[in-house]
Order: sequence, then C-alpha cells, then structure tokens
Amino acid sequence: MHFIKLTNEKAREENRWAIFRIGVVLLVGTIILVAYLMGYCSMPPDQELLTEPKIPSVKEYYPQALAEARKWRQDAYMVDASINIRPSRILGSFAFDSASDPEAGLLYFIIASDEGFQTETKEVDASGRMKSDPAIEPNEWALDSLDIARIAYENGGDAFLKEHPEVNTVLFHLMRVSGSASGRTGLIKGDVIWVATFYRLREVSIDIYIDPITGEILATDFQEGGPDLELLEG
Repeated sequence: MHFIKLTNEKAREENRWAIFRIGVVLLVGTIILVAYLMGYCSMPPDQELLTEPKIPSVKEYYPQALAEARKWRQDAYMVDASINIRPSRILGSFAFDSASDPEAGLLYFIIASDEGFQTETKEVDASGRMKSDPAIEPNEWALDSLDIARIAYENGGDAFLKEHPEVNTVLFHLMRVSGSASGRTGLIKGDVIWVATFYRLREVSIDIYIDPITGEILATDFQEGGPDLELLEG
C-alpha cells in the first residue's frame, strides 16, 4: 500500500509539472504572437501599400500606347515611361513626342482601379521643355517594369522602406540618364536606364540605377532632402 501511495503521489507531481510546462509553452507562444502582430500592425499605412504593389507591365501596354500615339501623330516616338506608386493610387504613363510638331506631346496613362487597369490619353503642351532626346526603342529595354520592381526591392528598396518609414512614394522610370545623374553616378549621359526611386519629397530618397537589358545594379544614390526632380519629371 505504501508503494501504491508513493506511486500515486509521483504521478500527481508529474501531472502538475506537465500542466505547468504546457502553460509555459502557451504563454511563450502567446507573447511571440502578440509581438509579431504588434510589429506587423505598427507598419505605417503608407508603407503597407508600397511593399507589395500590383503594378502594370510596361511591356504589355507599350504596343497599344504606341498605336494610340501614332493616331495622334504618325511620327510619334516614346521618350520615357514610368510607374508611380503612392498609397492613394498606382499610375503608369508613357510620354510621346513628335519630330514634326515640337510644341506638342502626348501622355498615355495606365490607371489602377478596383476593376483592374484603365487607360486614357492626354495631349500636353511640350513647348517649354527640351526635346533633344532620341526615341527610346524596344530593343533598348529588355526588362519590364515587373522585373525592375523585383530587382529594386531585392537590392535596397525593401531595406530602405524599413529604415525610413516616412517614405510614401515609389517610382520606376525608364528614361535616359540626365546630366545631373551622370555627374553624381558616373553613368553616361543619354544612355537608356531604369531608375527605381524610393522617396518622400523634400525629405529623403534612394535612386537605384538598373541596366535595362541585364538587370545589373549600375549605381545607388542616396540623397538627403529628397530626389532629383529630373528623375521624377523625365
């Protein structure tokens, strides 16, 4: 009987320890879950919409954009293309010029909506800007905006967003290297380039220059005080 009594007491003791261990595991799991949720929910609303945006494909829309531009002017040619991502909207655009009408320009927009992407065109007065850049041809940019987004986020974009919660805009810009960018980065002025810019205007920015054929990172340019306006305007 004494042996049975000791055995029962030992069993009860082991049960108490088992319940205690289960309680500890549940408590630790709850703490980890709460910490994770707090970290996730603490992400600024702006940043949540910038980290995994659903953007349009520039390659997919280029043929119809060019077709619309050629209805506007038969000699229309593309001078830049961009995808602008903000918490309030995603906007893609192509800019076209005409050699025969240097004071005219055409913008072809890709506008994100709940139903998908909508398009529209707008004729603009281009008389106030220089129009010396040649056309950007399809064979000068093998990589699409979707490729560039992935490359940019993996090569500094994600880290920059985490370090700078004030950032509220991302821009992917297919363009020719400007004079100011050439001076800062050593890239050749006039070369076709993809530039990914993560920024908040007049505060902070990072420009990631990407080869439009190979996807190689050619330069990274961090700037206090916001981005180079030439990168935003083309």
